Amino acid sequence: GGPAAVWGAQQRMLRVQVIGASGAVGREVVGALLRAAHPLSHLGLYARTEGSLNWRGQSLAVHPLERGLPAADLAFLCTPAELGPRLAPVLLGGGTRVVDLSGGNRWREDVPMVLGGISQQGLGPFTSHVALPGRTTSILARPLWYLDRAYGLKEVQLVVMRSAAADGAGGILALRGQESRDVQGREGNLRPGGGRALVDGSCSAETEILWDLRHLFVRSDLPLEVSVIEADVERCDGIMAHLELERCPTPAEVYQTLKGSAGIQVHTDPRSPSALCAEGSEQVHVGRIRTGSRGPGSLCFFAVGDQLRLGAAAAALEAASRLQASG
Repeated sequence: GGPAAVWGAQQRMLRVQVIGASGAVGREVVGALLRAAHPLSHLGLYARTEGSLNWRGQSLAVHPLERGLPAADLAFLCTPAELGPRLAPVLLGGGTRVVDLSGGNRWREDVPMVLGGISQQGLGPFTSHVALPGRTTSILARPLWYLDRAYGLKEVQLVVMRSAAADGAGGILALRGQESRDVQGREGNLRPGGGRALVDGSCSAETEILWDLRHLFVRSDLPLEVSVIEADVERCDGIMAHLELERCPTPAEVYQTLKGSAGIQVHTDPRSPSALCAEGSEQVHVGRIRTGSRGPGSLCFFAVGDQLRLGAAAAALEAASRLQASG
């Protein structure tokens, strides 16, 4: 498993750029590439300001975007959403294929959304630009996808406990600063919402997850409710799922289905999974699988995943490998 499983010798020959390398997502992608033995001589790091990254005691130069970008085979676009629509055409115009993690282009009809073995819609030999779904969606889509294939989804209700990593490095640093100021023994905090407030009382994060899931599953009519809670957890999102299924599996059958699915680790301890067990993991951790109270076909489970390691870096390397193979 891990990045080396999808980043083979052919990928290591590519000239790769990470745009936005100084941010939380960019750093995670750089780390995944280096753990997959991508040569430093074939890796260029860029951000809005000049800087450096530390990798196992070695200082890696981060070049400012204002100096321009040399030609490359592939770029991971890890910038804030507002920069994505401006930078993607520049990269594509120079002949660089783009794996877009910015979020700024992922709702465009001409940009395929790719996620592991779940969605390769529109990916073909002439594709040069693919987008990833949001990082929370990249986590929760995996167990939902396998359950949909096995039992058919009729209705989905999700409560998402979103980590500070949703707001990038700034969110993580703000949480650390808050924790350092708080008194010892603090219990933590939960806040409704996440993202911009919308006129109907929902938030942009909820709308984005809903749209991403319907798009990935090609189910525009799927009854889907999403509530987002901001949690004082650094990088792992927790998701409580309540499903209505076409067929009526037992919890034991669901356990076996998910246990045999790629990228899923199933827990039987009723106190698991936790954010600690998911941190740094490239799997979705699923537990508390149980029958719901709404009759046959009702199912509940809890899932945890690392926004940065799984939702961003692992998903990005998978998408890049599929983009390269399609050409």
